Amino acid sequence: MENLPNNQSPSLMRRILLAFGKAILFTILCILFTILLSLPIGELIPNEQAAALASGDMADSPAWILNLTYLVVIIGTMAALFIVRKLISKQSLVSAGLATDKGVREFGEGWLLGMVLVTVGYVLLVISGMAASTGFNFQPATLIGWFVLFLLQPFAEELLFRGYLMSLLARYFNIKVAVLISALVFALVHASNDGFSTMGFITISIAGLLFGLLFLKTGQLWLATGMHAAWNFMQGVAYGFPTSGIRTYSLTNTTTSGPDWLSGGAFGFEGSILAILLLIAAIWWYRNSLREEKLTDMIERSFRTVPTTTIDQKILDDNFE
Repeated sequence: MENLPNNQSPSLMRRILLAFGKAILFTILCILFTILLSLPIGELIPNEQAAALASGDMADSPAWILNLTYLVVIIGTMAALFIVRKLISKQSLVSAGLATDKGVREFGEGWLLGMVLVTVGYVLLVISGMAASTGFNFQPATLIGWFVLFLLQPFAEELLFRGYLMSLLARYFNIKVAVLISALVFALVHASNDGFSTMGFITISIAGLLFGLLFLKTGQLWLATGMHAAWNFMQGVAYGFPTSGIRTYSLTNTTTSGPDWLSGGAFGFEGSILAILLLIAAIWWYRNSLREEKLTDMIERSFRTVPTTTIDQKILDDNFE
């Protein structure tokens, strides 16, 4: 890594090129490793199941297929993270939020937060007459399989968008830019889902902002992952909404009525104004995360193995002057 005179700061363009280059390299490696790991697994998935997955209809997909798919994504992402962050950038993987101290407690806090938010929204929709339960579908083995899925899938997304992308942007720019851009990219990734709309984009962007604040609060992924996991599980499995437009197995058969911006429509609860208001309330609750010491701790962990005369140390100094 290039050394700079102590009084010289890297230009904005250089920061953009460094961040963009590492993001592209990381993305390519993630895709490459995931494809290579998926090759032997693809033969195990029937063609009709593969077609259903591609269309976003997971309701009738065996949970083991989905769990295996996300496990492959996680392994591929971890391999890419090791190469780009550990071998190339000489950073500890802890800087991606992978420390394990207090992880169970933080995950539990996040799960409680997500469960409460979605439950409040569901109850309000039922009371208003815009949602109604039409039956139940209790299958213990399937329920366990989907519970595991909603541990793996949120962790994979948090590792990508907060653990890597957000911490990368914070390293080269500043915290607010990192939180905002990672949230917008997180929302755009869902654009191909069924029922995606302006309301859905806003909701997922705000959810991304909240996940970013939760990451900053602890410097670890577990609080954000717990909230993300409960948010998805309660929507799709517990209350029967589509989850970001994707149908899943559900305990409760739920029908909705009324305008989509109130009921959520085909995109599910995340297409409702209620989801936006509840997420904003949670952001207000955690708003002080942008001023807590963990914020600097998280960034400084990214630089502990890098000499103080490098370009990255100059960036760190600029961000916290």
